[in-house]
Amino acid sequence: LRCAAHPYGYAFFNGGLAKCIGKGLLDPSLYRKCDLIEGICANMARRENRKAVALADRLHLPVTGGSDGHVISDCGSSVTCTASEDPEEFLDELRRGKATVIGTENPLIKKVFTAAVISARFLPYLVPSVKIHCESRCSRTNRSLRGGRKERQ
Repeated sequence: LRCAAHPYGYAFFNGGLAKCIGKGLLDPSLYRKCDLIEGICANMARRENRKAVALADRLHLPVTGGSDGHVISDCGSSVTCTASEDPEEFLDELRRGKATVIGTENPLIKKVFTAAVISARFLPYLVPSVKIHCESRCSRTNRSLRGGRKERQ
């Protein structure tokens, strides 16, 4: 099963399927490849989670919940439950939309702690990542300023 995890992504990053489709970075046909939408991601804001549930409704897809557990203290903040005995039955229940999502968003202080822990792990990649992000942003901005036309080479 393919699940669009936190489809509205994080604040300043082009991450999340719905966010990237909304910005024109990805083709909307990618929604057809999704079997599920993550409706409650514990490390997302409630506004993004509500938009994710509305998206799942529009696409007629079942909703899941997840902790976004990058650190052990995050695990279990939001879970997806079914009445199943084994992994195959669990997936079948998900597919049929028979899951129950339990949980809520983490408080801001917990999100900040998680972000700090994750950031420390990715510090060596910060400069290359920012460079790639800026190059991508500049390329899109230039294309927009030219009226969406690609330059001839």
